[in-house]
Amino acid sequence: MGHWAEQAQCAVTNAVVPNGLIVDLTDVNYVDSIGEQLLRRLRSFGAEFVPGNVYVKRVCERLRLACVNGTTPRHKRRQDVTEHNHSIAHPQIG
Repeated sequence: MGHWAEQAQCAVTNAVVPNGLIVDLTDVNYVDSIGEQLLRRLRSFGAEFVPGNVYVKRVCERLRLACVNGTTPRHKRRQDVTEHNHSIAHPQIG
């Protein structure tokens, strides 16, 4: 998360963080100390977080981040495509 976190830290410092910000952490598999600082900073602005795996969920718990139990719009689209692919009827042979 290091390089991304440094860039995001600059963006958060130089910009206004919108109310109701939801941070999608579903593709994160490691959080270093710089990433933790960024997550704490985003928390201070009232952000909520979507953890994608058990590791990130534990990081969120340890840092006392507010987690949401929903899906982000990106994951909703991915879920809709997956459900559509699973619902395609396959012809029976025989």
